[in-house]
Amino acid sequence: MNAYLASVIAVAGTLLGSSLTYVFQVRQSRQAEDRARVRQAREERLAAYSEFLAAATDFRRAALTHSYRKLAKSPDDDAYRAARADADRLQALVLLAIARIQLLSTDAKLVAVAEDVRDLVNDIRKATTKEERESLQERSKEGLAEFVTRAAGHLSLEPGR
Repeated sequence: MNAYLASVIAVAGTLLGSSLTYVFQVRQSRQAEDRARVRQAREERLAAYSEFLAAATDFRRAALTHSYRKLAKSPDDDAYRAARADADRLQALVLLAIARIQLLSTDAKLVAVAEDVRDLVNDIRKATTKEERESLQERSKEGLAEFVTRAAGHLSLEPGR
């Protein structure tokens, strides 16, 4: 009877040990998958935010060139038309980058900041005076800095952020 009881206890212990090992392995696997998912989402957001910053910065430069040429009263020359076309092309890239941010971010304020930057840069193109252009240039620079600050808060590896 003692041998029988010892065998039952040994089998029960083995089954319990196997069950606990399985439970811990499943839990560890899920945690690893969650960490990988968080890391991938962070990398996608970083790529989208970087893409927007690059596109917005290029668009800003092109808008300034466009404005310089326009205020120089040379809207009929080839340099003005090339600057306008470049600004149009880069504006399209900014719109695409904003759409990507909208897909990846749940922060409506971040999207609003990106759209404000786009609008400020586009307004540079419409400036009618040097002073207006310079004011918009400074405000767009501040908008880009605000975007960077806000976006940085979304790049944490912590799942709760």
